[in-house]
Amino acid sequence: MDELRAVGKAYFARATDQEKELAKEFFRSLDGDSDGRVSLAEYKTLVSRPYANDTLFTGLDRNGDESLDFDEVLALHFIMTKGPLRTCHACARSMPGAYFSCIPCEKNHPDTYDLCCSCYGAGQYDHQHPAADFLDSHSMRNLLAKNFNTAGPQLRPPHDDDQEE
Repeated sequence: MDELRAVGKAYFARATDQEKELAKEFFRSLDGDSDGRVSLAEYKTLVSRPYANDTLFTGLDRNGDESLDFDEVLALHFIMTKGPLRTCHACARSMPGAYFSCIPCEKNHPDTYDLCCSCYGAGQYDHQHPAADFLDSHSMRNLLAKNFNTAGPQLRPPHDDDQEE
């Protein structure tokens, strides 16, 4: 979550005045009692699903004071506007960091099949494609970058049942 906080702060630092005002309006919209903090009750009432959960709130609450200040809400603003979090299909937790995706299912974006590292590593999931068809988010990013920068092959899983022989 620290990385997402840093990204949110960096976006805010480089934002236009209009974008900064939108972020401030977002914070004010969550701060129902205008005390400069967003409580868990305010958060759960005003944030849309799937973001309105205790796990994400606790992750955003860097100092552990059971409320979110403006800087802590910037990470949520970033997540909701620039980089929505994927959710683990096995345990239903939001995944703010690295995760595994089923490559054949990526073609159905945004309806993909993603797993947190814990569920993938423990094999605690039931999916139609084998484990060999999953790739972690960092490797996927590197593979996509390589394909953008070359005339190389399209993103393909290690083996593809649809492939002609």
